[in-house]
Amino acid sequence: MAMTFHRFVKSPKTGSLYKEEALVNYPRQNLEMQDYFHEDYKMNSNHKYELYGVARHMGDVTGGHYIASAKSLIDNKWYEFNDSVVTQLKSEKDIVTRQAYVIFYRRQAQGDKFNQENIVEMSVQERQEYDTNVEEYLAKGKMPKCGGDYT
Repeated sequence: MAMTFHRFVKSPKTGSLYKEEALVNYPRQNLEMQDYFHEDYKMNSNHKYELYGVARHMGDVTGGHYIASAKSLIDNKWYEFNDSVVTQLKSEKDIVTRQAYVIFYRRQAQGDKFNQENIVEMSVQERQEYDTNVEEYLAKGKMPKCGGDYT
């Protein structure tokens, strides 16, 4: 699931664009989304999400630079991608910043369901289950009314 912060806004006084850099304190884990799912999709599903990616914009409305951070599925550590340079972040505190522009969440693992050996396979299996649910909704002639991608 991706969320975008509308950082570029129009000034009501001058009409010119400016960059809003207010700190949005978004959760890194346990983002509960159940209230936003359609009733038909609330069946036996995990609705808690964890942050796994952040795109940041440094600069202003006339230009700037984008840097991405992502949490590894392999070692569960955060890495920063700045053009061709990849570095491990020293602290998770570096994830929540005023420059965050787009944040990415994935469904949070429950209990010991995932481990490093099977997380990729389980993610594929969960995607197949989701696709099956979508096919069932299409067969009924309806789709759940929700805004977002649940992968």
